[in-house]
Amino acid sequence: MRLCVKIYIAGPMRGLPHFNFDQFDSAKQRLNHRGYAVVSPADLDRQCGFDPSLLPEDFDWCTTPDDFDFAECVERDIDAIKTCDAIYMLDGWEHSVGAKAELALAQWLGLEILYQTEPEKGALPEESSARKEYPLYRGLFQYFPRALCAISHHSWANNEKHNPGEPLHWSRHKSDDHEDALLRHVIDGDWQGVAWRALARLEVELETLST
Repeated sequence: MRLCVKIYIAGPMRGLPHFNFDQFDSAKQRLNHRGYAVVSPADLDRQCGFDPSLLPEDFDWCTTPDDFDFAECVERDIDAIKTCDAIYMLDGWEHSVGAKAELALAQWLGLEILYQTEPEKGALPEESSARKEYPLYRGLFQYFPRALCAISHHSWANNEKHNPGEPLHWSRHKSDDHEDALLRHVIDGDWQGVAWRALARLEVELETLST
């Protein structure tokens, strides 16, 4: 049984439905199960009387309600991090100004850093002789130039649809049912979608094997 420590959850909120509270709640449950005492900014917001589940579904999630004191929220979260032993970074934190600031503060304070998904490790072997076994240009780009262009456009189009105005990124937390989605694309004859989902599932599998 691991020694219980106090951990703060950081992650994206603004721009996501209900400010991503469901992901914070799920993470809290997982961390509690692992023996952590958890501080969640979603819970802190609720304690202050702010509950996004009470807002209308057509609310602009890129904004905050007029009566929400953002400066007070920032100060409260900073104080909370200072009481913790570790910080847990939800997927998508790289695209959140607030989460990146919280990570920087945690690093400055010397807190333990944990991630929902570990930062990507090098995809290629480190040994030069082994790296020659991965001919990315001759074995990939020369094999499938049109397919790769179609995949890149598929990523761009979906980012414009699901993350308008945001830099191109893979929002993993929004959809991870790759097998079901792949088969739906097969039924629809959407081979770009099939290939994208197959690559996504393979990437997840390779990440799991490398940890």
